[in-house]
Amino acid sequence: MPMDRKKERTYIFKALKYSNIIALKANKKSFITLIIISLIMCINTFIDLAFTEYIINSAYNLFTGKTSLKSVTFGILGFMLITLAFIALGITRELLNNKLMLDITYYFEKALNDKLGNIEWEYYENSRTFEKIHEVKNHSLKGIKNMISSTIYYITVVPMVIIYSYYLSQINIFAVIIYFISVIVFNLLISGKMFSQLGQLWEGIQSYSLRQKYFFNFSGDKTTHQEYKFNRLFNYASSLWEKYYDSEYRIKLRIFKKHEITLQTARIIFNIPYIDDDIYSFRNRCRPPQHRVFNNGKHLVQQYYKHMSWHTEKFNE
Repeated sequence: MPMDRKKERTYIFKALKYSNIIALKANKKSFITLIIISLIMCINTFIDLAFTEYIINSAYNLFTGKTSLKSVTFGILGFMLITLAFIALGITRELLNNKLMLDITYYFEKALNDKLGNIEWEYYENSRTFEKIHEVKNHSLKGIKNMISSTIYYITVVPMVIIYSYYLSQINIFAVIIYFISVIVFNLLISGKMFSQLGQLWEGIQSYSLRQKYFFNFSGDKTTHQEYKFNRLFNYASSLWEKYYDSEYRIKLRIFKKHEITLQTARIIFNIPYIDDDIYSFRNRCRPPQHRVFNNGKHLVQQYYKHMSWHTEKFNE
């Protein structure tokens, strides 16, 4: 592994640790409660799949006369009550998550304002320092929130993987193996290199973004606008804004293209077991394709990809 990749991974782990420390300081009770509720919500994955299995088996048993409509009705009502309970728990989790994010926003912005208030004014004359301040103010908070969401996901992904692996192994043990190989291959051969390139592009875009916003603000301030018109400098300032905007635009297009290529590659790789199951079912005609389980398994790895690539979201602004 190249040194820059090692540094990048080290930086990500440090950022993850720092983000969780901020969450604990902002609202420790809400953060811990949110993690506990998220772990409990993992049971809903099992209930969802078990409910589908119960419906299919009950329909078959009713058709063959092995069960009564009354018992099936009570079973369905039981599953529905459990599902409603988890829906209520999910709403509670969302409300708690929103509260935590507001607390994190307040804590971060207050700490940032306190630190910036203690900086000597001479530092603002250094363009590099000004770019760093611009980057922190515009992207750090969003990155911290994404890190918190990723932390909660990584904590809950273990029981979810166990549940999906159990159901997928009932269909075909090779489906579980293929999914794990797909994740490993995608991480080692594709995502690491691609996200490293995206990070470098993002670093290069900061100076253009800062300058184009600076020149764009001329037209938003009445006094500045009149002064530049009076001194015949407005066209010059506008041309500079257009120049930096075009530079930022071209780099952002490269970022979007690379990100989209990575996303579509992930979708192709993670759909291989799903496609394989369809082909197997069509050739053998011995059972219907297990769309429900594979769709949920595919959803799991796609969510894994989403959280693994949390830092690319800041490009889509």
